[in-house]
Amino acid sequence: MKIRVALVVSGFHMGGAEHMVYELIRHLPTDTMTLKVFCVGRKTHTVLEDKVLKSSVDVVFLHYDRPGIVAWYKVSQALKQFRPHVIHSHIVGAAYVLPYLLLHKVKLIHTIHTSPEIEFSSKMRFVLKWLCKTKKAMMVTVSESNREKAVTCYSIRPHRVVTINNGVDLERFYREEHAGFTYINVGRQDVNKNQRLLIRAFKKVAEQYEDVHLILAGDGNQHEALIGLTGELGLMEKITFPGMVAKPEYFLAKSDVYVQTSRVEGLPLAVLEAMAAGLPIISTPAGGMKDIVRDNGILIPFDEVDPLVDAMIRLKEDEEMRISMGKASKEAVKPFGAEEMAKQYHTVYLRTANRS
Repeated sequence: MKIRVALVVSGFHMGGAEHMVYELIRHLPTDTMTLKVFCVGRKTHTVLEDKVLKSSVDVVFLHYDRPGIVAWYKVSQALKQFRPHVIHSHIVGAAYVLPYLLLHKVKLIHTIHTSPEIEFSSKMRFVLKWLCKTKKAMMVTVSESNREKAVTCYSIRPHRVVTINNGVDLERFYREEHAGFTYINVGRQDVNKNQRLLIRAFKKVAEQYEDVHLILAGDGNQHEALIGLTGELGLMEKITFPGMVAKPEYFLAKSDVYVQTSRVEGLPLAVLEAMAAGLPIISTPAGGMKDIVRDNGILIPFDEVDPLVDAMIRLKEDEEMRISMGKASKEAVKPFGAEEMAKQYHTVYLRTANRS
């Protein structure tokens, strides 16, 4: 008998968690399970959403902005029609499925995509902690660093939290010859991702080198502010804002160094994609970054311009180091393939369903 798995997400914005769900849909075997995606939010009309809708998986949009009595009822009714053996929630998805979970013989798997202490309110963490202790739920983290945090944050036994690394399609990425020297960052443009720091550091690098360029791919609530800062610093000819990109591999192929300046992270897919493209990584030690940035890059302190400038210049000037770190990235990313990720989730689904 096929098991039924409900994937519950808030929407298909162009974030790492949403991309991870898409890769999961693409690579999970359909001979042993039936998948259905429950999107509790509204349609976003993104490139990623279009890809999901073109897949073979059924997708339901419920059009709610926040949990509440009506939303809980409608989500429960939708789940009741599908009758899942396992519910797999992402981001705020867990908050919408609680009533159904409490009233039915079904287990919850919740993937924590960010630092556990900031993901939910204290009340929601209390409920999830109780669900884990009563064996109605288990947590999945995307890095070992966040697994340790989750065990502490939820005060649960370590075996109730497992780590499954995010996965990317490793075959998509390649290198291309290009003029000049290009730094790149791909992702949501918000206060947490802290691209302002990168722009300020790049200003100092550009004052020393004529041939440098910066690509900031993505969108978010800081997008216009970042463009404004770029104009104020006189960098409009040096920094490109392509917006949300359907094929990040095209931009990564023509770049030389990937830079991540986040304050909080899980395990960003954008960084794994940069590694798959053979780029050295400069990053803060946020979340899982310190697990994957070792001999393939340079870790820098949070919110400090000068160490970032030093790392950017060091990798520009030292070609041998840059090439060596790029090769190390290609090697280090091999365990992070989407197929391996799907295989591990498949095992967890089957084990969880059999215990229901």
